[in-house]
Amino acid sequence: MGTIPSLDEFQDIINMLSRFSQCRMYSIIDRLANATSRGAVYTSLYEAVRMAEAAVQREDKLLCDKPREVKAYVAPRETIMKLLNIGDDRILIEIAKKIAIASLTPRRRDDKEEGV
Repeated sequence: MGTIPSLDEFQDIINMLSRFSQCRMYSIIDRLANATSRGAVYTSLYEAVRMAEAAVQREDKLLCDKPREVKAYVAPRETIMKLLNIGDDRILIEIAKKIAIASLTPRRRDDKEEGV
């Protein structure tokens, strides 16, 4: 059994997913929260990264413009791979669920200052 990494190590993924929450695009986060296998975690993250990357490539870089404008953000490859490389499926799924929950929590003051 491996040790459980700190949620702080995955803050970039939380940041990426929180933007979906701000856009009320909860299905992406719901899939991660309901993941029961490694494959489900992979698929959920793939979809989130694909949608965020597509938005970043647009001229306005907006993930959505209603209820307000939210710029897309793609978590760095290193952070995503750190999550996906967790060897113990139980720990991977537990961390994925915690990431999903954290992405739904109200934004911190620091986030607003960063323009999130």
